[in-house]
Amino acid sequence: MFKSRIKYGLIFLAFFISENNYAQNNEQLYKVNTTLSFGYSYFATAISSRRLNRFQPNASFKIMWKPEHLLSIGLEGGYVKLYTLEKEGFTSTDFGITDVNVDMSAVPLFMAFSMEILENININGGIGGFLLLTNVEAFDNLVTSTGWSTGYNFGVDYKIEYSNHLNFGSEIKCYYISKVESVSIGLNLFIQYALVKY
Repeated sequence: MFKSRIKYGLIFLAFFISENNYAQNNEQLYKVNTTLSFGYSYFATAISSRRLNRFQPNASFKIMWKPEHLLSIGLEGGYVKLYTLEKEGFTSTDFGITDVNVDMSAVPLFMAFSMEILENININGGIGGFLLLTNVEAFDNLVTSTGWSTGYNFGVDYKIEYSNHLNFGSEIKCYYISKVESVSIGLNLFIQYALVKY
């Protein structure tokens, strides 16, 4: 009796898998998606100042190839404002007193990965680097410096399927910048469009 139940259970499972594979084979299995996201980030850093503004806007752009399995790969870029710092009446022994404005931004360039863990829920990650941009304004002069840092990102998103080609959603994303040993944590909205389906 028990062996008979196992046999029928295996037959049912094989039938279910074959039907599911048949349905998948009749769908378009490959996609090339573009995603544009924007929102606000919090810059978690050891820098301590009451004048440090840690909440800044960010935006990112991804193009991802999604095959029939769960893992998608692609490229990601964007712009992340890390912080601004304003200090009035800064004293310099050589040049007198001035107001100082400092801001720092990062341009991420990543190899990106994404995996659907539940329906419409994805975990995301990426490895690569950041172009760091720092502006310092004092004595009516603006000095800009650039640098490079390795880093990575990770996050999770939830999407709503609006049409066959268009999705909307939200995501939580963290960027780690190794050169400054700090993390930017963002809450974003995104729009996703399927450029190609085949």
